[in-house]
Amino acid sequence: MIFWESGLADLLELDGAKLATFLRVVEDGYPANAYHNYLHAADVAQSMFHFMYGRSGGGMLAQHLDRAQQFAALLATLVHDIGHLGLNNGFLTATSHELALTYLHEARARLFSRA
Repeated sequence: MIFWESGLADLLELDGAKLATFLRVVEDGYPANAYHNYLHAADVAQSMFHFMYGRSGGGMLAQHLDRAQQFAALLATLVHDIGHLGLNNGFLTATSHELALTYLHEARARLFSRA
């Protein structure tokens, strides 16, 4: 797992059982849609891991971040689309979805994922 491979789990003294429970809750927070699902989050997390620590062309990012920032970046990749409906703004507007009505002319899908 990325937190152990990066050395962050040991450095930050993360409890493996608690982290596993947290990750299950994160996975459950992703709806079953075609793209913005837990597999997408895992893919983005793996990409971030490569950018921070990878040896074949990646790995440059970690040297510019402290360990807390590295942890935050990896964690953010895992939760960045929790609750995303998998629908774009045009669809939300055309169907008068609750998000479109709530946020009117804002980027509805993005506002929801930041909430």
